[in-house]
Order: sequence, then structure tokens, then C-alpha cells
Amino acid sequence: MTEVNERRFIILDKEYKESELSAQVVNWIICKQEVAQGKQRHLVEIEKADVLIDFYDTQVKKYIEVKNGSDSKSKS
Repeated sequence: MTEVNERRFIILDKEYKESELSAQVVNWIICKQEVAQGKQRHLVEIEKADVLIDFYDTQVKKYIEVKNGSDSKSKS
């Protein structure tokens, strides 16, 4: 006989088989997981944005430093 692998969920530190829960509760759990995954994707994108912002800030500062350095040389 073939064993059927049934999804299991841990709720409040207790494990439940999918068949022990209503369809609505299973849908809530799945929706929560999808929202959590979306949140994680957004956090990764925010980290990428932070890295790019730091890079561009550094580039602007370097440009200003070089420009100010060349201005002071031309004034002397």
C-alpha cells in the first residue's frame, strides 16, 4: 500500500495534520506563508537599495572632493 504524505502544520507548538484542520484554516496558513515570503522578498530589495544608495552617496562625495580640490588649486 502507498503511504500518502499529508501536509502538517505547527500551530501554537502543536503539530496538526491538514485533514485535522478546516479548509479555511489551511487557507489562512497558506496566505500567511505567502505574505511572509513577500515580506522577505521586500526586505531583500530594501537591502539592495541601501547598498546602491551608499554607493551613489560615495560617488557623489568623491566627485565633490575632487572638484573642490581642483577649484582650490586653480584659485592659487
